[in-house]
Amino acid sequence: MNFEWLESKTYTDDLESICKSISKDATLAQTEAQTADAFQRQLYYHIRLKTGVEINFNQEQPISGGLIHEFGSLKKRSSGKGRLDAVVNDLIIEYKKHSKLKNKKDQEIARNQVKDYLNAMFINEKIKYNAILTDGVKISYFEFIGDHVESTAFKYLEAEDIDRIIKAILTHENKKMIPENILRDFAILDQNVQSITKELAISLYHTLTNCPTEKTNMLYCEWERLMHLSFDDHGKGNDINKRREDLARILDTDNIFDSDKEYKALFTLQTTYSIIVKLIACRAIEKLEYSEIKNYSDLTTLNNLGLQQFFEKLEDGYVHRIMNIGNLLEGDFFSWYSEKEQWEKNPDISKCIKKIIIRVDEYSTFSLGLDLKTFDIFKDLYMSIIPKTVRHSMGEYFTPGWLANYVVSEGLQLQENKNWKALDPCCGSGTFIIALINKIIENNKPKNADDSYILSEEQKARIKEKILDSVYGIDINPLSVLSARVSYYLVLRQLGEVENVEIPIYLGDSAITPTQEIIDGIPCYSYYIENAKKPFHVVLPVRFVKLKEFGQIMTTLQNAVRIGNEETLLLTIADYLTDNEKNAKKLMKSIKLMVKDLIELHRSNWDGIWIRIATNFMYIARLDKFDFIVGNPPWVKWEHLPSTYASKIKKLCNIRHIFTTKGQFGGTQLNICALIANVSATNWLKDSGVLAFLMPDSIMSQDSYEEFRHFYLDYENNERLYLQKIDKWEKPLKPFTCENIVVSQDFNTYYYTKKETDYKKGINVRTISRTKAITGSVNIFV
Repeated sequence: MNFEWLESKTYTDDLESICKSISKDATLAQTEAQTADAFQRQLYYHIRLKTGVEINFNQEQPISGGLIHEFGSLKKRSSGKGRLDAVVNDLIIEYKKHSKLKNKKDQEIARNQVKDYLNAMFINEKIKYNAILTDGVKISYFEFIGDHVESTAFKYLEAEDIDRIIKAILTHENKKMIPENILRDFAILDQNVQSITKELAISLYHTLTNCPTEKTNMLYCEWERLMHLSFDDHGKGNDINKRREDLARILDTDNIFDSDKEYKALFTLQTTYSIIVKLIACRAIEKLEYSEIKNYSDLTTLNNLGLQQFFEKLEDGYVHRIMNIGNLLEGDFFSWYSEKEQWEKNPDISKCIKKIIIRVDEYSTFSLGLDLKTFDIFKDLYMSIIPKTVRHSMGEYFTPGWLANYVVSEGLQLQENKNWKALDPCCGSGTFIIALINKIIENNKPKNADDSYILSEEQKARIKEKILDSVYGIDINPLSVLSARVSYYLVLRQLGEVENVEIPIYLGDSAITPTQEIIDGIPCYSYYIENAKKPFHVVLPVRFVKLKEFGQIMTTLQNAVRIGNEETLLLTIADYLTDNEKNAKKLMKSIKLMVKDLIELHRSNWDGIWIRIATNFMYIARLDKFDFIVGNPPWVKWEHLPSTYASKIKKLCNIRHIFTTKGQFGGTQLNICALIANVSATNWLKDSGVLAFLMPDSIMSQDSYEEFRHFYLDYENNERLYLQKIDKWEKPLKPFTCENIVVSQDFNTYYYTKKETDYKKGINVRTISRTKAITGSVNIFV
């Protein structure tokens, strides 16, 4: 289908013309049939002329099944049948004569009639139709929000309404981009049943194990180093065997018998998941503007070489940088498959990815817009692709959306600043990020707005800007960062075009952040990036890192690295330094050493990700203070951390007043979530800020947490946080499960501020279960 009309310069003028013609004819209409004719004649003519699409307005469609209507001053009466004025594709259009919608009472009767129609259609056909009610002059929209039909207030028909109706008609065959549809199409629900996702995973695993290139081995090696931070190999033998059996069944192999094959299997599944997420992001953006590719649908026409070239550019971030969305998709560990040499070693990759492309092409981000659909869109897909035995080993417990919404609401009650700015330092796939965005939308809608549609474009733009200014996230897992960024983007997309932005979700470690030091009198950020080949030290002036165009500059540096010449890279950096910085001998010595190391990594074919990793860590360094820090940090005991990582934390973090001082207990029982809480509050919490974390119940009782319970941010200056209240979750509302098994460890929500609390008087503890909520006081320091 040729939809170039929708992007043409004449489209806006056509909409105005159609709208005026419909309103003029409808005003003169003497019957509902004439109103319908005024509407349909204009739409049919222009859609057929401009797109070649034949549309059929099915008139007077019968419907039966428990309809309830109001008739004037009479009470509600039930009827067994009714008629719809028109059904075009999945859009129901109900027409009224102009004089029949003049007063609010008649409008309400007509709206209830349409709601009855939609509910009856859902009961009979299990289809959630959209609908419009119009007299050709005014219009109201209807859409299912969950299982309930919601509608907008009547408004005068405008060109934007004609645009919405045309797009609703033309995208009727497309699937909505919602979790249940994505799960249905891309899940690996049965490890023994073939699916397009499983086909891709098997092809990638075959490539990784049999014919990896040098670059593939490099990316896998660095990914494996990172995964050792979260993958718990302390499980029982039976658990490890079960994990490997599950991976082997998905990948149709019987040789996953050691840790190397197990890691490669997991790397394969995470790569498979990342490809699907990236293609969904491309579908949402739609206008790709790459070579001969203009729209997502054009990808289905590419040959093998064209597809490889597109994915290589996609993984390099080019496709999205042209939209000035600098970090939506950027080169990561999972880009290995797109390298030309690797792609050509297994032609099956192209065939499998083509199937995913075609399936994603069935989706559309269009909706009537009655509701801003904010949800963690990829969580269920991830859980279907990564076996539960693997997720359990990684300690992955996904926070339910309802719980995240609850914690955000409760925490913000303690925050007096209504223009708050929030951070989730361990954001995962974005559950708390979405909850924070929900709160922004809720707080910034006009008081009379029940839905997003009646927001003006100016109001939507303000909300979009507010979200970008207010909601930030960090995570150490690149797959989580990818999921959270795309989910964030999909929300913004509902508020209009998304251009010239950085999605404020960053890859980094909230436990170990860049430090600030003074070099030759110049404030600088410093961070040591480890890798298997040649670790290097990133040192950059604070002023440089805080430049608005910092992300674009770092992309320029990445391009300079590829040239492979130290002088070229050094001159490129120097272009952005002040004279004072260039004359600082010690600083320039550090920068030259960094340049030397980066070029050496490039020449050793151990390159492609380091500039982007450095960029993300520098973004974290330049973050301002926040009014609200919220989240569900990982629950990993210190004794289970890799020794090198634990040593690095001890070296870089002030942990003297986090570990217990009692020798017989030691620090091995300390959970890293306590460390992250302390480091996050020290680095990023305002004096008036609130911290709300989900953490183990044992924090309140175990001796190993004795020092943490004092929550010193600065011991010498007696600066600390005080616990304000606790939400204690009891059966059957324990929120964390691994599949259907409730996690045995007890968890609470802890709320901290700097407001001094007299613990001898106790604090509020609310015990929450299905049937009751008890508020009491306890003394936490006996």
